[in-house]
Amino acid sequence: RPRQSTSHFETRLLAADGSVRTFEVVAANLVGDGVVDGLALTMRDITDRKALAAELSHQAFHDSLTGLANRALFADRVDHALHRRRRDPDCSVAVLFVDLDDFKAVNDGLGHGAGDSLLRTVGERIVRVLRVGDTAARLGGDEFAVLLEDDRSPGEASTIANRILEALHVPVSVGDMELSVVASIGVTVATAQSSTVGLLRDADIAMYEAKRTGKGRVCVFDPSMRDMASDRLALQTDLASAVEAGQMRVVYQPIVDLESGLVRGSEALIRWRHPERGDIPPDTFIPVAEQTGLIVPIGDWTLRRACAHAARSGGTVGVNVSGVQFSAPGFLGSVSD
Repeated sequence: RPRQSTSHFETRLLAADGSVRTFEVVAANLVGDGVVDGLALTMRDITDRKALAAELSHQAFHDSLTGLANRALFADRVDHALHRRRRDPDCSVAVLFVDLDDFKAVNDGLGHGAGDSLLRTVGERIVRVLRVGDTAARLGGDEFAVLLEDDRSPGEASTIANRILEALHVPVSVGDMELSVVASIGVTVATAQSSTVGLLRDADIAMYEAKRTGKGRVCVFDPSMRDMASDRLALQTDLASAVEAGQMRVVYQPIVDLESGLVRGSEALIRWRHPERGDIPPDTFIPVAEQTGLIVPIGDWTLRRACAHAARSGGTVGVNVSGVQFSAPGFLGSVSD
């Protein structure tokens, strides 16, 4: 090298205690300097700094509770898998979206410590089902995701999803209780047009379809589900303003004494007449209201209308109450008012 040149590099050295340390080295070529006439090496031990950097990097891309990949790393892995599939169409890519059913009851009943312990166990069991090269992630809360590569058909992805359900169903010891974990899993298999965002969205849609149709099951994505999800979103948006817009009404089903033929009371039933869709059946909009929490203000409104009707007409009025509304804070006060 020319005189006065400087080089920077890292090297690993064996310490006296047997540990391996990493050093940052600056080497200055002072050959012919007249004073030094040789190489001057300045060495700094950077082992702890490298370890800290590695730990920070791990924390940035892994879930702190389970140690699994987090959402950012999972999306990156899916992106790489799709790029690989574009180069090799025979390389299949599938995503599973796993959501625990009724996990809130664990946190509410046993505490967040028990919930965290359960989530760690769920992560471990999912990993045990997978093969080397597959990726498991915790996306947040009680939501997990799995990336499967090199599967040959949607059927194989569904088989793995069912194995996850079986693994989770084995009772888990949480405190003094034995819990069987039930989950809903959505499965989607990439096509030539798939994007990372689209693949995750479709797996999520399939998971919600599994919940809608009974929970504790596997559902494979179908394009028609995307239209259904869009329709539910539009329904949810319209439902938020339906009461204020005067689209809701309460009708009364008479309760008749079969012996005397006299009306002894009535049952209040809510109905929704949409300005564009017409009459929307309760079994269509009530589940949406329950999922979004809108059932609470809608239920309160119905209860007030029914009480006003009873005050005017006399007799008894039965009012249906959603389980979501029944367990909401303030329900007793609402009934009393």
